[in-house]
Amino acid sequence: MVLTGVGIGTVMQNLVLAVQNSVPVAELGASSSLVTFFRTLGGAIGVSALGALLTHQVTRYVGQGLVAAHQPASAAASLGGSSIPDLSLIPSQVRPLVESAFGHGIGEVFLVCAPFAAVALLSVWLIRETPLSERSGVERVAAAEPEPELGLEPQAA
Repeated sequence: MVLTGVGIGTVMQNLVLAVQNSVPVAELGASSSLVTFFRTLGGAIGVSALGALLTHQVTRYVGQGLVAAHQPASAAASLGGSSIPDLSLIPSQVRPLVESAFGHGIGEVFLVCAPFAAVALLSVWLIRETPLSERSGVERVAAAEPEPELGLEPQAA
């Protein structure tokens, strides 16, 4: 988890900087907001999908554990439904099953994420290196547009 967090943390802002460096000044706001929009959308979809996977896996592992331990299915009712169970309220014979189910479920979520992390690493690796601009957006606009002239020019009749 630490490696994933460090990797994501070091890439996120650099990708925004790369996008801002490669678009015209007039499109800086749109490009920055588009990066943020897709990052947020991807995060929401990822958390939803992986949360559903975790819930499914924990339910499956708890069910299998109860059958293997010859416990009644009603023992699963004390887990609190779809919320995270309070381990202090779970019967002592079921507690190790729940802990194991969450441990295995989280492990499987990380295994499912591994190919996506590999594709992301490859994608970042393949980004073409572009030197950062040494001028701000305001300086780039000033260099592209001529300075307005003071005074009035005579108009042709």
